[in-house]
Amino acid sequence: MRPSPNCDFLVLVHITGTVHTLRALLSLTLAAMLGLSAAPLRAQATDSFSFFTLAGGDIGGNYFAVARAICREINRRHVGVMRCSPESTPGSVYNLTGLRLNHIEFAIVQSDTMLAARGGTGGFARMGPFEDLRGVATLYTEAIVVLVHAGSGIEDLADLAGKRVDVGPISSGRRASLERILVALDLDVFDFAEASELPSSAAIDEFCGDRLDAVVLIVGNPDRNVARALSECSAAILPLGSSRSATAIGELGVYENLVLPAGIYPELMTDLATFGVKAMLVTREAAPAEEVQAIADTLGRNTAMLVRAAPVLAEEASHGWPERSAVPVHPALAPQ
Repeated sequence: MRPSPNCDFLVLVHITGTVHTLRALLSLTLAAMLGLSAAPLRAQATDSFSFFTLAGGDIGGNYFAVARAICREINRRHVGVMRCSPESTPGSVYNLTGLRLNHIEFAIVQSDTMLAARGGTGGFARMGPFEDLRGVATLYTEAIVVLVHAGSGIEDLADLAGKRVDVGPISSGRRASLERILVALDLDVFDFAEASELPSSAAIDEFCGDRLDAVVLIVGNPDRNVARALSECSAAILPLGSSRSATAIGELGVYENLVLPAGIYPELMTDLATFGVKAMLVTREAAPAEEVQAIADTLGRNTAMLVRAAPVLAEEASHGWPERSAVPVHPALAPQ
């Protein structure tokens, strides 16, 4: 069943109400201790404190790990000034929809899905262009990884027709990407014998139990789910970059050529060509400058603590926003 963005909104309202209540109680306590009126203290606290959410992905994936790491650093550095809450979500489509509906403040999304939302294409056609979408940071590169059973005879995406395939949750970026690629190949998820919609870790469970023939992931590498499938379940990765489908995928214009280097997983003995996207951190134009700058500064430091909590962040040095992106950078980060 498709999650409703309203659920996150209700949770946010509840949490925000709790924060306001705690601030009011703290103001009253301080006023009593200092012998002052509580009203000015409460007003000052309300004016100076900000609370915002950062939407990641499923709780076992890199997006949530990155969101949690960023929020932890912000909360540590900005005590009493701002509070960042990492949110577990189904993925990029959900995040962009929630951002547009003002249910969340910041979101981690795939670059191809971000561009579709900005232009109002694909699954975002009914909503139209997301014109006030703004960029904050480039996080890391994600590769399209199609896992199949070694010796299965599956050598190309077209060979998945009639197979049992996990395509990801309906609101995830990997699901949107797969559907986009299948259209380019004149295929559809209905061409699969079975199309499950599971979180990544659950999909690997089914794959390892021989209840799925393939799992399509879009991940930063090395990835623990991919590592598990390769080491424990006799999996192989399709070389999409050198497959029959490579030309059609490349012509979509939103996927870059990538190489998974030999040794990134012990089972990967030679370089493997595939395609990929970028994990991006986005917001709306109306997002407060101080919150945007706090996130950008946190990523710019790229501290050992941050990278230890989310190792995929080590790939990018500055996490700057691309100058020629179709999505403009937030005004707080624009060159003066």
